Amino acid sequence: MRQQLSWSESLPGAGRFIFSDRLVLTKRGYSKSKWALPDCFKEAKISYHKKPWKDGYFKSAGRGQEFVIMDNNGVEEWARNKIKESQIDR
Repeated sequence: MRQQLSWSESLPGAGRFIFSDRLVLTKRGYSKSKWALPDCFKEAKISYHKKPWKDGYFKSAGRGQEFVIMDNNGVEEWARNKIKESQIDR
């Protein structure tokens, strides 16, 4: 196991996030399959999602919770920032 992340030696290479409302993707007041995501996701190609944007939210496919996102710098930066902003418990 890596002791630190390859892109940030100040962060552990493994652990779990301590719950924070900032980590919740569900759009407030909606069901768990409707996510509030930043605009960088609108151009992203995401497995199982041909036209996922509806009425200002991302409608997650019912297939599962892990999806593949094709190379997208904006989404990668968003994910890294989420990790950096979060408290991690080893």
